[in-house]
Amino acid sequence: MTIKIENGVPIPTRIEAAVYPFASMEIGDSFSVPTTEDLPAEKLRQRLSANGANFAKRHLGVRFTTRVENNGGSVRIWRVPPKSSLLADAPVVSAPPIPPSHVRTHTLSDEAPKLTARVVKGGRY
Repeated sequence: MTIKIENGVPIPTRIEAAVYPFASMEIGDSFSVPTTEDLPAEKLRQRLSANGANFAKRHLGVRFTTRVENNGGSVRIWRVPPKSSLLADAPVVSAPPIPPSHVRTHTLSDEAPKLTARVVKGGRY
């Protein structure tokens, strides 16, 4: 097979038409998508969830949750607060101090460790 290298071919512009209105949603907003025969509720929920997660990867602090509604007739997706803001009002709990008897020390050496071969039944390790 021969591949021909071409020069001067323009790069086509990307068409990024958003299917779902994630960019215009505020916290607490939601939208519903009806199911179809080709797209049952659980498959549609997974698709909406994946689309929301992909959007959230590119937009820091954005998070979504989905639920099946109307006995599987539609799926709704909500924009919810990021986890960090959910924990903002939680009390700060510090870890208890480690008693001195549980502290271990390790001394680093500049010498290379001596490697020895161990003979184990059936071979060397």
